Amino acid sequence: MAPYLHLIAKKLSREIDQEEELSLQEWREAAPEHELLFHRMREVWHKARYEPSIRGQEQVFEKIATQLGITQEKPVPITSNQTSGFGNYWARVAAVLLLAVSATLVWVWYSRQQLPKQAAEEPQVIMLSKSNPRGQKSLITLPDGSQVKLNAESYLEYPQVFDRTRQVKLVGEAFFEVVRDTLHPFVVSAGDVQVRVLGTSFNVQAFPFEENMSVAVATGAVMVKKKSNTRTCQVSELHPREMLKVNHKTGAFEESSFDPDELLAWKEGVLVFHQASFEQIIHKLERWYGVDFIIRRNQPVRDGFTARYDNPSLKVVLEGMSYSSDFSYTIEGDTVIIE
Repeated sequence: MAPYLHLIAKKLSREIDQEEELSLQEWREAAPEHELLFHRMREVWHKARYEPSIRGQEQVFEKIATQLGITQEKPVPITSNQTSGFGNYWARVAAVLLLAVSATLVWVWYSRQQLPKQAAEEPQVIMLSKSNPRGQKSLITLPDGSQVKLNAESYLEYPQVFDRTRQVKLVGEAFFEVVRDTLHPFVVSAGDVQVRVLGTSFNVQAFPFEENMSVAVATGAVMVKKKSNTRTCQVSELHPREMLKVNHKTGAFEESSFDPDELLAWKEGVLVFHQASFEQIIHKLERWYGVDFIIRRNQPVRDGFTARYDNPSLKVVLEGMSYSSDFSYTIEGDTVIIE
C-alpha cells in the first residue's frame, strides 16, 4: 500500500499524471478498504482541518508503520514556514502520509475486531464480499434469499453458506429485506453494534469515521445491541417507523420516529434533503455521484436546503441549489468547483 500514499497526495493536490491516475484507480478498486481510505483522506484534505505541524512526527509515523508492517520512507519534515494553509506540496504530502497510515491503522483494527468468530474458528467457511465505489449502488441476494440494497461507498461481507446464525458484516449503508427463519437469527455487525432480527426489513447506516450510525425499521422488529469496554451492553428494541442513532464517541442511544419516504428514498434512486447543511449536502453528493467538491468562495453557503429529486443528474441538483443558495459552480470531469 505504501507507494500509493504518495499517489493519493498527488491526486488530491491535482498534480497527478495520467499513468499515475490509472495506477491509483486500480489500487482503489482492488479492495474496499482502499476506497474507504482514499475518501477519508480526501475529506480531511479538502476541509483543511488537519494541522500539519506535528511534534515528534517521525516517531509517530515509525510507530504506526511498525504496527501495520509497512515499510515506507519517512515523511518530509515540516518546518514552521510550511504550515500556512497547506501552501507547500511536500508539506501536504507529509501530513497526508501520516494521516493515511493512522487511518489505515483504524481500518485494520476495525476489520480484525469485526471478523465473525465462526470464520476464525472454522477456516473452511468461504466468505464472500461486495463493495461499491462512490456513484454506484447494487442489489445482493444472500444465501437464504434475503435481499440487500447496498449503497454507494459501502461494503458487505457474508458467508457463501449460512450456518446456525445468518451473520453479515456491513461498512457503509444498506437496506435489508430478511427472509423469516425463527431457527436461524439474522445478525448485521457494524463496528461494535449488532442488529439482530428473525425476519424484517430495515436500514443500517454505518459509514466509517462518522460520529453516528443509525438503524431504521420499515417492517417487523429488530434488536440493536452495542458492546462497551466495560463488558456491558446497551440494548434497544425497534419497531416500524422507529429509528435509533448510536453515537460512537459517547455511546449514547437516541430513539426517534422517522419518515420512510425521506430516510429510505435512496434505495429507489430518490435524493432527498430536508433542512440540510451545505456540508451534509456536499458529502451526500460526493457519495451519490462519485465526484469531488472544491470550495473556492470566501463566503459560506447558506444552510437549510430542502428538496426532493427523482433520479436526477448532478447538474439538475446543482442548478436548484445554486439558485436558492446563491453560488455559482463549474463541473470539470469528476470535480465540482463552487465559487
